[in-house]
Formats: sequence, structure tokens, C-alpha cells
Amino acid sequence: MQRKFAVILLALSLTASACQASTPIPAATDTVTSIPIATQTPLPPPTPTSLPTEVPYYLNVTVWTEEPRVPMLAYHQMAPDISEYSTGHKVRASDLRAQLEGLNEAGFTLVAAQDWINGNLSVPRGRRPLIISMDDLFFNNQITLGADGVPTTDTSIGIFWQFAQERPEFGFRLALFASLGDKLYAEPDYPDWDEKLGRAIAWCLDHGAEVYNHTYSHSRLDLTDPPGVKSELRKNDLYLRELLTMIGREDLIPKLGNMLALPYGHSPDANGTYVMQHYANPEGLAMQAIYVIDNNERAGFVPPPYSSRFDRFNIPRIAARPVTVQYLLDHKDDFPAAESCQLGPLDPVRLADKNYIAAQIELMTGAERCPTGIYALNGWIFDARADSTALIFP
Repeated sequence: MQRKFAVILLALSLTASACQASTPIPAATDTVTSIPIATQTPLPPPTPTSLPTEVPYYLNVTVWTEEPRVPMLAYHQMAPDISEYSTGHKVRASDLRAQLEGLNEAGFTLVAAQDWINGNLSVPRGRRPLIISMDDLFFNNQITLGADGVPTTDTSIGIFWQFAQERPEFGFRLALFASLGDKLYAEPDYPDWDEKLGRAIAWCLDHGAEVYNHTYSHSRLDLTDPPGVKSELRKNDLYLRELLTMIGREDLIPKLGNMLALPYGHSPDANGTYVMQHYANPEGLAMQAIYVIDNNERAGFVPPPYSSRFDRFNIPRIAARPVTVQYLLDHKDDFPAAESCQLGPLDPVRLADKNYIAAQIELMTGAERCPTGIYALNGWIFDARADSTALIFP
């Protein structure tokens, strides 16, 4: 019935068209002005509509096929090149630059001390982790800000910073252990030396050089009673915050951690040790780590935080003597280099689900698309074996 109706309509249409063609159209009573074709603006071609396409989400993670370990060097001051030679206490400027070149060529990359103890073991593929600390801050040969607000290159931190700009694969992460009551900074004859110190500290905190505790007066804690231990830590912390407040940088205070490097490497007695390990900073943050120091270039290296050998209250550092740095260069292959694995496609909404991440790692290792080993991601550490994957830290 519908088909018959359509045929009738088509016939009527053709008849109407024929009649129009043979019958003259009466002249219009109104004048119509037409637009010439050349002046008409053409319409843009129609835009094809399409459904949005989801972009697959992938994530590169660090993989350690051997247990990682990191050497932690402890520098002190810098000496000009007029000095005869470098020592573990003062390194000549030219020697420091040469050491950094050698360490970079050996594949070392700087990582933050706080990152390592918190389980962030991420390092670029093919690189080896290295932690560099500096004690007895702040001397003006360690950092002096120039007129441009950048550390001058005749200071050790200035050399570290300049080298990181030239060799970004090496990076710029430092752990600075300060004894703020033990010395005056820069030019003590000028009344604004403390402001200069505050601005130098702020620059460090803004650029990845964290400032930690080395006691207020560089005290020998083995000769200090328990109340004195607490006082040394507290006074240093309070003065640090006073300096930041003085220059209007209270916003940096929440970034401050709570770690201690023992002056001279000496621990207090049992009661003092208890006070030291249970000390909380002015914001209430508990003691995160305590660092010792050794002059032996073969001293212990920092194990990963999931290891049974890791002791956050007895973390080894090595005095950065020339022979120590050379030892690291000669034995670089004793320190595993990182590998990587690309997980995905992932559901971005589930990245905070550790069980989901573990399942994705197991999927990749089971398909032999990624190696078995230790996987580091966002402070989580997974042990991926041939038959299972488990979260082992924290």
C-alpha cells in the first residue's frame, strides 16, 4: 500500500513540473536585487562528527634486577685552587668539577636522601643512584648568591648547580646538614649577614637541596647529656625557621624534614640516643633518619629501605676524600644500574590501587614483556618473581 502511494505522488510531481515548464510565470510586482555569485561568501565544508577516542595510558617504572644500593658521599667545604691538594674536609674547585665529570661518566645520577629512605628508588634507565650530602653548613665557600640570585661558581653548591645545568642526567639533589649556631655566614661585619643566610637557605629549598640538622653548635653528642642533645637539635630547628620567617619565606617550613647527621660521627650514650631517636621537629614530625660517617672508602653503602640490613638510625656515609671518589669510579660495576618497564594500557583512575598495580606488573612479567625483579613506583616497592608479585614496602 505504501509503495502504491509513493508511485502516485511521483506521478503527480512529474505532472506539476511539466505544467510549470509550459505555463509562463507572471511578472513579479516587487523588485528583487540578487547578489552576484562572485561576491557571495562560500559556506565552510561540513565538519565530520566523530566520537572522542580515549588515549591509552602507559607508565614507565624503574626495575632493579639486582638489589640496589647507593653510595652516600659526605662533602664539607670547598677550597680555592691555590690549595696544594684536596682532602676529605676541603675539596679544591677544579677537583670537585673533575669528580663530578667522572661520576657522571660512570653512570651515577643524584637522588634525594629523603626519597631513598621513603622508598622512591626511581632512577633513569641505565643510571646508578648516588646521594651527596654536605656537612657544616653554612660557609660562604659552600654557597653565596650572586646579583642574579644564583649561587656563584666559586662555591661548591654553585659548582653542583652549574654542572647539573650542563649535565641534566646527573641532576641536582643535595642533603645539607647545617650547624646554624656554629658560625656566622658570609660577611659577619655587615648587619645583613643573617638575611643573606636566609636567602641562601631559601634558594636551596627551592631547588632540591634539602636542609637538615647537624646540631646547633656542632656538638660532640657523646659528651652531651640527654637534655643537651634535645637542646642542640631544637635550637638548630628553631633558628632555621626564624631565618626563613625573617625573609618572608614561611611557605618553605612545611618542606623541612627531620634528619640528623652526627657531628664527628659520634653518638650519645644510651639515654641520649633514646632522646635523639625520639626527637620530633617543631611541626611534630618524628625523626626520619640518622646518618653516621666513615673515612674508609670501602665503608658500608645504603641498602634499600625494604632490606633487613637497612637501619634508618644508622645510615652509613663515606667522607668524600679523593681516594673515595676514585674507588667509586673504579668499582662502578659493583653498583647495579636501573632498568625500566612500561606498564599499560592502564586505567588512570586505579593508579592509587596497589593491588591493581601489582596485577599489572604480574601481567607484564608473566608475558615476559618485562623482567622479574624489584619494581619501584610512587614510593611503593614490589617484588616481582616468576610466579607472583607482592608489595614489600612500605
